[in-house]
Amino acid sequence: MTDRRLVPPIEPRDTFQGTLVRGASDVGSVREENQDFMGWFTRGSRQLLVVCDGMGGHSGGYEASRIAVQALGQVFQESSDADPPIALLRRALQTANRKVFEEAARKTRLRGMGSTAVVALVEDNRAWIAHVGDSRAYLIRRGQAERLTRDHTQVNRLVAAGLIPEEEADHHPLGHILDRSIGSSASVEVEVRPEPVELAPHDRVMLCSDGYCGLVDDHEIGPQLEAGRDLAEALLAGIHLALSRGGPDNITLATLELLGDGRAPSALPSSARVEEPSAPTSDLLGAALVLLLTLAAMAWVLSV
Repeated sequence: MTDRRLVPPIEPRDTFQGTLVRGASDVGSVREENQDFMGWFTRGSRQLLVVCDGMGGHSGGYEASRIAVQALGQVFQESSDADPPIALLRRALQTANRKVFEEAARKTRLRGMGSTAVVALVEDNRAWIAHVGDSRAYLIRRGQAERLTRDHTQVNRLVAAGLIPEEEADHHPLGHILDRSIGSSASVEVEVRPEPVELAPHDRVMLCSDGYCGLVDDHEIGPQLEAGRDLAEALLAGIHLALSRGGPDNITLATLELLGDGRAPSALPSSARVEEPSAPTSDLLGAALVLLLTLAAMAWVLSV
């Protein structure tokens, strides 16, 4: 019988195309099973690193994250070198969405299951990043961490609409409510960074579930994962830090390091920064409705 608390680590024996890859996961201190999952796949000179965070009762989240990782890996490994990375990532995530959605439709006990997904496709020292949900990607360079993704949450809709300040987003009570996920509907809007991140020697690209980044602030991540510290040890230290702060959720980190003897640039590249899109009118109205409902709910709780 499978131990649903355990997720196998990513620890390939050899390096690949001048990179070292490691991944680790922990069930946390509260959950009965680990609904996170991760994967690492190679094809030709390309590699794909994946982290998914499942959700849904009756083990739905466990199934959703594993179906998503398997689908992402299959699309990637069946692709061709001629496939543009952005189109490939979009197709892979949409395929994962369809497979999770169809499986939930077939089995009543899995109805409502879904998953986040964050992926990094790396080739020729460049990393293409795509995601759905609130699992994140970071670039770590010279002890600094730069967030490469923007959480797909109701709170970030409020930020984009100018209804709450950005600094409140990470600790807002609605911060965990997603506005999109893999498998929750028949189609999904995939966000892919329009340009790859150019990697320098000793850069690290880290993917994680919110069981980690929800407890560890961005300014703490860089020093913890800086180059020079053994990669596997750094990931385990990150998990232990999240556990020391309660570990209420599953905790997963998967990281790729570009090896080399050259010195990394002293500053993070401008291409690594997340550009906040302007909110269309429909988003402004939707965000305003979310805020009004939140205030009404809070008022009701205080009145009873």
